[in-house]
Amino acid sequence: MNFLIKLIAAPTGKKAIMALSGAVWIGFLPVHLLGNLQIFFGPEAMNEYAHFLQNLGSLKWMARGIFLVSFFLHVFFAILLKRQNRAARPQGYIKENTIRASLASRSMMLSGLAILMFIIYHILHYTVGVAHSEFFGKLDPSGRHDVYSMMVSSFQNPFISTVYIAAVVLISLHVSHAFSAMFQTFGLNNKRIEFFWKRTGYLFAAAILFGFSSIPIAVLYGFIQ
Repeated sequence: MNFLIKLIAAPTGKKAIMALSGAVWIGFLPVHLLGNLQIFFGPEAMNEYAHFLQNLGSLKWMARGIFLVSFFLHVFFAILLKRQNRAARPQGYIKENTIRASLASRSMMLSGLAILMFIIYHILHYTVGVAHSEFFGKLDPSGRHDVYSMMVSSFQNPFISTVYIAAVVLISLHVSHAFSAMFQTFGLNNKRIEFFWKRTGYLFAAAILFGFSSIPIAVLYGFIQ
């Protein structure tokens, strides 16, 4: 127990927890994307996929618990690290050197907080049905939750589509830096392979960006109806 407390208290321990919790969400994003892309195959594919998820029972709630705890740990330790870094240099630098620092790395805290707000909104929209309740609770001819119609009706609203696309941009920006930083924390990065992990992170972030944003764009332009 003492070892665990010392590990969490140390900056390296906090970074390790952030990396592990972040890895959970980095793994979740492509899986979630593949599920959402079922909308391009029509109502039957989308609603069958959603029906499959709803019938996972305890596995579904276990997964939700893991994602929730991971996200809480990620945000909590990110804030602790930020405060710890500020305490270490209360007066700051006379001239901050950000030549090598990317936009993504400099905006991790802001993008992270924006993503947190979006996830709350996303849950209220698609999971709970509190936000935009007029699109929630409909059934398809087979008696399944009509997720296809809910998504199409929602994204036909330019405001909702804009919010989702903006959120995807922030998520992609956040992930583009977090990907290589995660391997750095795990000790799997060095100068010889740093280029590889950074480029892989950029490609991963680009796939997330174009994949998720393609859905509201396709709905807005009438490719999905």
